[in-house]
Amino acid sequence: MSLAHPGDEQLLGYSCFWCQGYRDLLVLSLGTGSSIVSYDAKDVASWGSLSWILNDGQQPIIQMLQNSSAYLVDLDIAIRFQIDEVEKNYLSLQTSGIVGGMASVDGSSKKNMQNLVALSNKLLDEKAK
Repeated sequence: MSLAHPGDEQLLGYSCFWCQGYRDLLVLSLGTGSSIVSYDAKDVASWGSLSWILNDGQQPIIQMLQNSSAYLVDLDIAIRFQIDEVEKNYLSLQTSGIVGGMASVDGSSKKNMQNLVALSNKLLDEKAK
């Protein structure tokens, strides 16, 4: 079961022996924020295929797809929790404080996990104030 779609096993006909929809789940989504890069429409209009993939050290199409995908996953999960009337069980935090190894998709070392937990606690404390 993926955290992005914690209720899909029910849609596929599988039974979840430990959860009752979203009421039994508490989710803290810690995002790396998004890097906002602006492009001039006149310049973009003249780009060829290669410029969309690599342009001045940036990867415009990859950045756009990743940002939109992250946004849609966050929106989808938030709506699912709202439908079950447990929106308080889902919290999404975006921060630019995740850098280096902490921002790695597969950075699952014990030290990295401890750093992410510490950053999460710091962000939760800031949100509570």
